[in-house]
Amino acid sequence: MQEIEVKILEINVEETKKKLEQLWAKKQYESPVIGRFFIDDKGHKIRLRTMNEKHTITYKHKIQNMLAKEHEEYETEIKDPEIMEQLLTHIWFSHYRTSLKYRISYVLDSLTFDIDLIDDIPPYMEIEATTMEDLQRGIGLLWYRQEDTSTLSEYEVRKLYGKW
Repeated sequence: MQEIEVKILEINVEETKKKLEQLWAKKQYESPVIGRFFIDDKGHKIRLRTMNEKHTITYKHKIQNMLAKEHEEYETEIKDPEIMEQLLTHIWFSHYRTSLKYRISYVLDSLTFDIDLIDDIPPYMEIEATTMEDLQRGIGLLWYRQEDTSTLSEYEVRKLYGKW
């Protein structure tokens, strides 16, 4: 699946939730998110994620895009993340990072709006779509402009605020 996303840093959570609710965006979930990241000797990265009582494994292949982070994403639900972690380490993947955050997720049509809360970092929102046109629409619906967005990864956001 194609995934195109941007972040809006340092948002006001209550104002953002209010705007999303006024747009009739549907709250999907509100939950802690635990991500465990693995890498092999060729630089391929895999993420195991637990959120909202669901476990997934994800591989993302980066696509060049200057305006947004764009990936071809392969994700599937798994039953037992501990067994999957053991499997990954047996096929030469190494665990290199674990992250914890709290996420409030909304959906509106083909758009996903994720509000992420991480200790000691200003809240930010990730807007995700499957096309650049939809992404631009999502940015505009909340009265932001392209220049208000960031293509930083979660790791880069944490680094920006000195938390990694």
